[in-house]
Amino acid sequence: MKKKLRKNKTFFIILSLLIVWVVICTLQYREYLNETQLSYDEMVDLCEHSAEYKNETKLCSEYIKGTSLTPNAIVIFFYIINNYSINYLQWFGSLIVIFAVISSIHSELHSEFIKYKLQREPYKVYLKKLILTSLKNATILPIIFIVLFILSCVLSGNLDFNDTSKLMVAKNLTSNLPYLMVTYILVIFLHSIFYCNLALICIKKNKSRLVATISGYLLFIVLDIILESIIGGFIFKALNLTKYSGLLSLLGIYIYYDIPNLSLLIIYSIFLVISSFIILLNTYKNEEEVLISLEG
Repeated sequence: MKKKLRKNKTFFIILSLLIVWVVICTLQYREYLNETQLSYDEMVDLCEHSAEYKNETKLCSEYIKGTSLTPNAIVIFFYIINNYSINYLQWFGSLIVIFAVISSIHSELHSEFIKYKLQREPYKVYLKKLILTSLKNATILPIIFIVLFILSCVLSGNLDFNDTSKLMVAKNLTSNLPYLMVTYILVIFLHSIFYCNLALICIKKNKSRLVATISGYLLFIVLDIILESIIGGFIFKALNLTKYSGLLSLLGIYIYYDIPNLSLLIIYSIFLVISSFIILLNTYKNEEEVLISLEG
């Protein structure tokens, strides 16, 4: 057990820190909710007992005694993502996963240990194990969003899938809330696999962990600019497909304001995974060339 924890310490440290971050954001929202409920209840009391508000029938009609302002869990989930510091993950979620991947395998790849491993097992077997090792880091972001949803459920105690009035996503996505939640977590997972593949591609020719991490993140940013600004902004516009350009944003998978269709988002995410896997396998296909690059 200790050996497993030591081997995966970066994974568990990052996961723990992110969970603490999610808990803090949830507690901040609970404080806001309590303050809002207190203000509402005070207004109800004024409408019932204050002479000053006796003739304010229109205003007081909006305040009903015993009303709970706590929304359902899905509304809370997206409210926290949109309004608290956790929304910085749209910018740095990819960097976190890339860093975790590089931290977990960089030392092994850029050392004599890889030659020792290749004496004991075929290169393709080793490569498969390497990819699987990196992919465990693709679970980091899905886990913390699952934790956020669980905390939202605890805070709300309400999973009313019919209440979409306060849901902070595009209105066309609210007809099936369970499907929305499953899609959200699935897409985060698929994009995390994409981040892992970017990390593996960049780690090959960079002996420095820092340079490999920065290279992976810059590659992600460049791809987002190409996909969203060039393909989405020009090519899709020329083809009169502007309403689908929101799908192309690599940063837009956390806040669903410009997503036209959930199924298309899943298909696009799978496309990213498959494309990056093809490039990854092509990058590592030549054993001799890979070993020379890792030694360089």
